[in-house]
Amino acid sequence: MKKTINRKLRAFIPQHISNKIVLAVLKILSKLCCVPQSVISSNAAHNSKMLLNRNLYNADCYIENQSQWSAVKFGTKYSMSYSGCEIIAVHNALRALGKGLSVQCMVNLISCFEQDGAVLGGFFGTAPGAIEKYFRENGYAVTRTDSMDTELINNIGERSDTIIVTAYNDKNDIMKQVHTVSITKEEGKTYAVHNAYYHVHGRYEAKKGYQNLQEAVNALSNLQPASLCVIGISGR
Repeated sequence: MKKTINRKLRAFIPQHISNKIVLAVLKILSKLCCVPQSVISSNAAHNSKMLLNRNLYNADCYIENQSQWSAVKFGTKYSMSYSGCEIIAVHNALRALGKGLSVQCMVNLISCFEQDGAVLGGFFGTAPGAIEKYFRENGYAVTRTDSMDTELINNIGERSDTIIVTAYNDKNDIMKQVHTVSITKEEGKTYAVHNAYYHVHGRYEAKKGYQNLQEAVNALSNLQPASLCVIGISGR
C-alpha cells in the first residue's frame, strides 16, 4: 500500500497539474531569491577562467557534457552541472542559428539568466519563460507551446530553425526531475538531441537520426519523457 501511494504521489504533478500551471509557478519562483549582483559578478570572473579549459568548453562544438561542468558556477551556490541545462540548451540553439560563440559569450549567457530567470537562485535551473523572452528580445521569431499534442509539436519542429524542449524525464515520477535540451535539425532532415547524457566511446555525444520532433522528445531520456514546454526558434 505504501509503495502504491508513493508511486501515485510521484506521478501527481506530471499527470494532474497542467503544464501551463507548472510553467507559471516556475516563472513566479524565478522572481524570488534573486541572485545578488555581487554574486553574478563574482561568478562571471570565476567562470571566465574555468571555461578557458578546452577539454570542458569548445566554442566550435555543441555542448554535450553538462555533467562535467561542476567547476562552472551558476546562481547563488549552484553549478552548471547541477542546474545549467537550460543555459546550455540556449548556447546550443544559438550555435544552430549560426551565431559566433566564445568563452565570453558563454559567461555572458550564464550572467544573463542569473539576472533574469534563475529559479530560486538557480536551485531549479532557469524558467522556460526566460528562454523565450531572451530569444524574442534578441530579434528571433519564437513559437512556444505547453501542449503535449504530437501533431502540434511536430508542426513546430517543421516550421522552426531549431528547438528547445523542457520535459519531464519520466511522466510517472516527478523525482526523476526535469531536463531541458536543444534539438537541432540535421542536413538529412532528421533531428538531433544535444546534452541528453548520451555517453558512447568514452565521450558524450548527441542522439541523432529522429524523423520528427516528437520522436526526438521521446528520446530525451531512457524512461518515459513528456514535454513540458516546446520553444521553436527561427533566425532573424
